[in-house]
Amino acid sequence: MTNLMQFGDFAPGTRILDLACGKGRHSVYLNNLGYHVTGMDLSAASIQEASKFQNEKLVFLRQDMRDPLPLIIMTWCLTFSPVSVILKIRLRI
Repeated sequence: MTNLMQFGDFAPGTRILDLACGKGRHSVYLNNLGYHVTGMDLSAASIQEASKFQNEKLVFLRQDMRDPLPLIIMTWCLTFSPVSVILKIRLRI
């Protein structure tokens, strides 16, 4: 993750969406770097485990990534485990 984050230009406080976050390993790491992270996963058991690490800047939600996400304006860093590919996109309404 450290090497991958070097490829992005992410300011402190950037909002990051971690899809297929599992038990939140990457979400927690990114949160510890100072980012506002939302982790989403289909597995209720994984989200329950990940939720133990929640704080005011780290939230976990049960969500199927194939379903529409709420429309919000933010910069997203999408991490796909285990492929570990980072995409930076901007959503605009």
